Amino acid sequence: MFRLSQSTRRRIFRTGFLLVCVAPLVALAGWGWIEHRAGYVHKHEAALRQALGMRVRIGQVIHPRPGVSRYLDLELVDVETDETIITCRTVELREANAPGRPAELALQGVTIKAGAIAPLYGLAEQLLRGDYRSEDLYVSLSTDAIEFEKSISFPELKGISGTIRSTQREAVARIEFFPVEAEAPAAGADNSGSADAAAAKLAVSTGEDASSDEKKTLLRLVRIRQQGRAIEGFEIHTGSVALPCETLAPLAGTDLSALAGSFFQGSVWSSQDTPGGWLELRGDLIDVDLHRLVGNRFGHVLEGTVDVTIHSSRCDNGRLTEADLTIGGGPGRVSRSMLSAAADALRFRPPFRPEPAQEMFPFKQLAASVQINKKGQCLITGRCLGAPGAVLMPPDGVPLWTEPQQLDQPRPVSALLRALVAFDGPTAPANAEIAWLLGK
Repeated sequence: MFRLSQSTRRRIFRTGFLLVCVAPLVALAGWGWIEHRAGYVHKHEAALRQALGMRVRIGQVIHPRPGVSRYLDLELVDVETDETIITCRTVELREANAPGRPAELALQGVTIKAGAIAPLYGLAEQLLRGDYRSEDLYVSLSTDAIEFEKSISFPELKGISGTIRSTQREAVARIEFFPVEAEAPAAGADNSGSADAAAAKLAVSTGEDASSDEKKTLLRLVRIRQQGRAIEGFEIHTGSVALPCETLAPLAGTDLSALAGSFFQGSVWSSQDTPGGWLELRGDLIDVDLHRLVGNRFGHVLEGTVDVTIHSSRCDNGRLTEADLTIGGGPGRVSRSMLSAAADALRFRPPFRPEPAQEMFPFKQLAASVQINKKGQCLITGRCLGAPGAVLMPPDGVPLWTEPQQLDQPRPVSALLRALVAFDGPTAPANAEIAWLLGK
């Protein structure tokens, strides 16, 4: 052993203090400065924009521990309208901790802005179509709740969970959640088990069990890549809650403004594995506004609200090929022109008599079952209470419409169109309003 001078010991202690205490503190402060500087945040924003196809704004980026990135005050912005569609108070991404395990995405304080439903579907499609540099994308996501702006007719969502997985062969997005039931009306028909009965019909199934807790809402988007082409499909099971019809328009690929204000509870399956694709639907349409559905589109006036139970229906190549429906509702009013057109085209009884001389006629009940078969034929049966065979009942007196005689049924679907569309001529007009029935 040799003795160190006092000055040497002081130098050693100072060096040790700098290495053990000051250097880590300086390094930590420097790393924090790098994280908080605008260039570092912009780098994360650019990476997310490339993956999501949307403009991203981030207030702050934090790395609380290795393999974890936390984004504060994140916003997703539509690149075309520059409108904010989603805000998240906190987004935390945890890298996969083992091969075959998903990365975890946890969100808190999520708010959906007005007009964001269609961009959200576009975001899901972007993730399924994305190129991830020959790597598989596998992410699980969860959040405690999602709130919607008051201008959006959609219930608050609870307990959201899901996965997004993309490989060279297929891409699947599966989301489950619990809507708050008090925010939407409940359907009258019992559709429990309908998801299980027809889950196997989705031609692009990934082998997963499509059934879920029957109270949950399930949305599954599928994209199969094979032989240089892609087959897309989706399925929806609303569970115990009815969802606004207009929110389903981006998936349906059609304008559902005629069903604005109404709700759907049930199941939908669709696939593009056949020419033109197909869609099957079962469930209930609730609070359908007849004036918006018929009067605003076809020239007649029919006012009131009805519920429609869809026992089964199928569309092929954009055309309704089969349907089994039960319609019930009232009270309301119907125009003279529609009473006359329906009596003539559908052979409703009694033949319409133009007395009394008025343009609008009140009714207390509209109830019927309608069946459309693959041959393009329509069978109508009256279901009004207390009046066998009656389709449309006034407040008192003789039914305004009674089902046709057996010799006059089934009627061609074109007769139903002639009853709906106000026009002059012996044949049904082929316009955009009825193309989904005619397949034009």
